[in-house]
Amino acid sequence: MSGADLRLTGRILVWTLAMLFLTSGMVVRQGLGIQRVGPVSLDALPRWKMFSGVGVGLTQVRYWQVDAGGEWTELASPRWVTHGLDQALKRGRRLCRQLPPGAELRVEARTSRNAGWRTHRKAREEDLCAAKG
Repeated sequence: MSGADLRLTGRILVWTLAMLFLTSGMVVRQGLGIQRVGPVSLDALPRWKMFSGVGVGLTQVRYWQVDAGGEWTELASPRWVTHGLDQALKRGRRLCRQLPPGAELRVEARTSRNAGWRTHRKAREEDLCAAKG
């Protein structure tokens, strides 16, 4: 083996070991659900979070129009990323003014958190175009 071949082999080995170390925490902790091996804690392994500050608190929104037969049709601008469910609901109510009278509008929303997505199930159940009493 020449010196260039040894350097290439060394680089591949170092890269492979680094990738194994970086992914081991995710595989062992989340994939296998192991937090400890006997008395040894696995805190030295890297942790993974869905978000780490970037994008936390953003709400992904999809608006659906429901016809009289109960069929759901996604509107032309399906995904707006907004700040908060309240803003998404306000946008939906403004959108209702552009729909024909008696139209039914539903919203699917989920907000990003450090622990993953939080789906707002109640938002989907509420007709945004219904008159508030």
